[in-house]
Amino acid sequence: MSISRFDRFLPLAGVLAGLLFVLASALTWGAPDTTDADELAAWVSGHETRALLSAAALAYLAVLLAFFSVALRLAIRSGEPGESTYSSVAFAGGLMVSVASALWAFLNMATLSAVNDDDAAAVETMAHLSSLSWLPWLVGSAVLFLAVGIGGLRTAALPRWLAIATLVLAVLALSGPGGIVVYFISPVWLVVTGVVLYARLTAGPAAAQSVDTAPRVHA
Repeated sequence: MSISRFDRFLPLAGVLAGLLFVLASALTWGAPDTTDADELAAWVSGHETRALLSAAALAYLAVLLAFFSVALRLAIRSGEPGESTYSSVAFAGGLMVSVASALWAFLNMATLSAVNDDDAAAVETMAHLSSLSWLPWLVGSAVLFLAVGIGGLRTAALPRWLAIATLVLAVLALSGPGGIVVYFISPVWLVVTGVVLYARLTAGPAAAQSVDTAPRVHA
């Protein structure tokens, strides 16, 4: 069975998502983590281009995460003997993280618009919303990592070491305070998992072809 370019793109979407994750975080590095409207407005006004590019990166990140969620579902589903249990939950978790990333982009753009309009009340509202925007992302990450970790172990869709590392991330996400560790490790996980899935996808047809073309010994 041949693999289309679209099939090859799905796991690579995780790699691209990880790189965009790093880019979006780097662009907003040094931004005040505060609900003070004046402090937030001052930073956005002085770093308008960075804020705009970060919002764009988060929006594209949301798109790529949706595609990568399909790759995760397909990988885990291929090892499930019956109903699609782990793969379905993993797909749902990936979509939750994708929506959370889109929400981040929306809040960044709304904050930038409020600052440009010199709307102090709107900036204050955005500051409060932004201070809690990590919650949807953390909830989605917990669902994603838990399903991928358990599903990866049960179906061997992922190497054992990667599945266990994913479960550790799930525990950290569920712990609450450990979410900060998950945030910094997530882009690494996306890149590594994307590379692993891509390697397994491309190795599959080659292995099957080598078996078909191997000389057979007849009794």
